[in-house]
Amino acid sequence: MVSDSDYEIIELIDRGQYSYAQSLLLQKIKKFSQRIFYRVLQNRILYDTGSQKQAIDNNLQLLQKCSNEIDTVTSLNEFFQSISMQKEANLCYESVIKKYPIQAEELSLIWFENSIQQLDVAHFNKVFSYLNKSNKSETKYCYWYAFSFYLMISQQSKEEEKGEKGEKGEKSEGEKGEKGEGEKGEKGEGEKGEKGEGEKQSKLKLYKMFGKKLIEELQKSHPFANCQELYVYTRFLLLNEDYRTIEDTLGKFNHPLDLELRLLYLDSMKRNKSWKTLYEYTTRLLFEENFDDFDTWILWLNSGKQVGESREALSSRLATNTTTTTTSRNELLVKIELANLFNHDTAGEIDTYYEKFKNKLSCYSDLSRYDLSGKFEEKVSSVSKEILNLKSRDVEHVITLVNNQKFNPIVDNWDIYKQFSSASVRSKSEFDNNPLNELALISIVTDLSRVTPSTKYATIIKNIAILVELLKSDKYNYRLNLWLMKLYAQLNTNDMISSIYKALKINMVQHETLGYYYTSVSPPTKATLDDLINIFRFYLTSKHEIKETIQNGFEKGVYSKLQSFITFGQKLQNSISLNSVVQKIIQTILIMDDTQYLHYFIKYLKENRKSILFGDWSDNRDLKSEWSSLLVTDELKTAQTNKIMQIPIDDTCTKLKLLVYSMFFEHDESEILRLLKIFNKILSSPDFKPDQFTSFIFKSYYNIIKLTTTKINKNESQSLYNSLQKSLKFGKIESMLTSNEEILSHQLNTNLMNLVELIKLVKSIAKRSPSAYLNEIINTTKSISNNLKKNSLISKQLDIIDEMKFVDLPLELDTNAVIKEIKESITSSTKSILNHL
Repeated sequence: MVSDSDYEIIELIDRGQYSYAQSLLLQKIKKFSQRIFYRVLQNRILYDTGSQKQAIDNNLQLLQKCSNEIDTVTSLNEFFQSISMQKEANLCYESVIKKYPIQAEELSLIWFENSIQQLDVAHFNKVFSYLNKSNKSETKYCYWYAFSFYLMISQQSKEEEKGEKGEKGEKSEGEKGEKGEGEKGEKGEGEKGEKGEGEKQSKLKLYKMFGKKLIEELQKSHPFANCQELYVYTRFLLLNEDYRTIEDTLGKFNHPLDLELRLLYLDSMKRNKSWKTLYEYTTRLLFEENFDDFDTWILWLNSGKQVGESREALSSRLATNTTTTTTSRNELLVKIELANLFNHDTAGEIDTYYEKFKNKLSCYSDLSRYDLSGKFEEKVSSVSKEILNLKSRDVEHVITLVNNQKFNPIVDNWDIYKQFSSASVRSKSEFDNNPLNELALISIVTDLSRVTPSTKYATIIKNIAILVELLKSDKYNYRLNLWLMKLYAQLNTNDMISSIYKALKINMVQHETLGYYYTSVSPPTKATLDDLINIFRFYLTSKHEIKETIQNGFEKGVYSKLQSFITFGQKLQNSISLNSVVQKIIQTILIMDDTQYLHYFIKYLKENRKSILFGDWSDNRDLKSEWSSLLVTDELKTAQTNKIMQIPIDDTCTKLKLLVYSMFFEHDESEILRLLKIFNKILSSPDFKPDQFTSFIFKSYYNIIKLTTTKINKNESQSLYNSLQKSLKFGKIESMLTSNEEILSHQLNTNLMNLVELIKLVKSIAKRSPSAYLNEIINTTKSISNNLKKNSLISKQLDIIDEMKFVDLPLELDTNAVIKEIKESITSSTKSILNHL
């Protein structure tokens, strides 16, 4: 049992206070000489303070003693786990379980609990095999073990998909560069590939067989007790595409099917072409059980036709439906589908739907899926003209016009906005979105899609002013806020995004999907660092929450949700968003010289180096929400494809920066050389096409690291030094920093942050390893700093904005206040970088 004083020692070790921790441990060992747990902690101190081999050897000896103290087993397992000695980590539990079978169930459950955060389903399978053996009377362990086989198969399928992408050239250069040169050429790639693929398929076949057999054997004494147990069995039937058995099994089940199994049953009958059974089942669901689901209606129509029901018979049966009103959205759409199914003209059904739902925002998305006739467009135009001529208008007229403009615009969207904005605002509550702003946003994005190099920034600023005006009466409009952030991100208005991001109340998992709006362009300030740390805390919290959710999922047998819980956790483990936050935090710390968190994040980077630098990064960023309801023209669809006004993101540069930090704060020269080789391989890759300034930054890092942390001869050192001095001349840097035409671009502040960070890192390494070369380079960087402070980077931007003319604005608005805000933001954001020189 770990005592409070034991926890104190563990915390001291975690904080790096090794001397004090060691003195307390010696007292403990003197008092409890037989307790191996304290020896493990001592070895952890040895490892952390540089005596890695001795610490590992000591713990291997302790492992052989096979202590059944829970604390000892757990701490030994954690030690070997932390240094990627997985075989030894497993032996910590396996040896004790085999030696003390009476403790097998308890130890296996602890092993599982302590390994959940790894989210390694193959590891789950190993643990569950012991757990299942430990207590055969507990049926849930059998289901856990069986389900883990399914999870392994599913994960293997995902990895194969990634492998296929990698073969097409999408594998990261870091991942390619991780293997040593000696691994090449031993055996023909084709021969190895064929053998490996054969073994893989053989394993998958065994997994399917074992998982299915476990459940079938259990069924002889324990029939399915609920839908979740049946769900596990159907996973293996699905893997074998055995839809006939699925249909038979689900059809005979004596309990009501839950939604997941009900949908599977419907799909199986469709695949098996069991039209009569499907027609009868869907009829019961729709007409007796009130299951008003659109996809089920479609199955009912198709199966009805297959069993010989006529269009008239199906239409008559539909008319007798009492589960919904005769004018429900689904029912009217089903009537359109019915006409389509029998190749009848759908104009009448479409008109009926339109008349009922033209004043609902779902109207356009529902009807745009069908072929709409010229007569329909004429009808829409006629309705629009009638509304435009009305003297009294309400929100229903507004929504009808919004739909009609998407179907067939007859006037400019802004004309409608001006005429109807008062009626729209008057009728909505504070939190309702103004429907007219859908049309406004369509016009804004269309305008942005037509910019030329000469009009780009004036158009951006004009539309920022328009969005700010629209948000005055619609401040909770999600997409308006997203587009406003997108536009601010195109300029050097870095500090404008923070307040919008916070106003959207983005929290928890939204940081994973939308965090890039903030992290990509955030300025180096104390407030930014606090925000980034808070975002990072979400990932720390999520680990514990996911662990608890998965543990509860197994305990309660919620198998239909478990796979998504595990997949979600795996996506968060090594995501682009997480790694971008870590990179941005370290960059901000370095620029600000705020070392409070530096030790923690460099340690985090080192502990997670393998996955961060060589693993696959999952991309969970939401790049589509801002386009919702806007794609009503080919021009707008093209704009989305071209990613206009995209938040600036560069995942390769993020990985390169993390490599730079890893090298700068690494003391092992062989590891630095290994990482430098990978770094250079990415820089040299034809797939990496940075702009001139970014290329200069990373080449400078390469030369500095090679010059200062590796053993090279004097000639090579002099050559690297000469190259650095040449590239660090201010005149050259100034010409690359940004052209006068693009000085308003966000790239200016991005380049400045990267340059200041480079200067800070050079100073840092000079303190640690001073040399004549570095002293001269530091003198050169001082000249860069002095020149940058004198440079008119800010005033040049403000002068360009002052020369802009904003005429023919679609709304009556005063642009002066917004322009003033933009100029103030440019001034403060750029200054916040230059002030750290």
